[in-house]
Amino acid sequence: MSTTRTITGLAVGALTAMLVGSEATASPRCITVRGTYTEQIAAGPDCASPVGLCIDGEYRGSFRGPLSGAASALLPTADTPTTGVVLFTSDAVIDAQVRGLEGTLLTKNAGAFNTTGAGDIVDAQTIIGGTGDFTGATGGIRAEGTFTTEAGGRSSYTGTICVP
Repeated sequence: MSTTRTITGLAVGALTAMLVGSEATASPRCITVRGTYTEQIAAGPDCASPVGLCIDGEYRGSFRGPLSGAASALLPTADTPTTGVVLFTSDAVIDAQVRGLEGTLLTKNAGAFNTTGAGDIVDAQTIIGGTGDFTGATGGIRAEGTFTTEAGGRSSYTGTICVP
């Protein structure tokens, strides 16, 4: 009987420790964001892009702030001669303000844009961290709009920013 009580007591103690431990580890706070941003080519010697394409811009809406980015790759496909669509990857730094939080968000982006016509663009922006209130941030932003090297661009965005 005493062995059963000891085992039961140990099991209850272990379960309590697990539950208290899981409460102490808070899950991230995720914020839904949406709005627009504009961007334009940022030429000059400060452009660190290996493919020579840097941008500056401004986010407006649920979160706001200036952005700067550098394309890491421009990838034509077998269909680019027919469609005009080129794939891209880039890195961006956004000095953001979101619901009382401030800091820098870091993103890795991947998307496609049409080099002809209005320059239709789609972009998946993966949040990989940040500084200030965004240290350890995760999440993602989806954007669509237009972009040309001559006129710059305007896109609508929606997504989630999660902070620890």
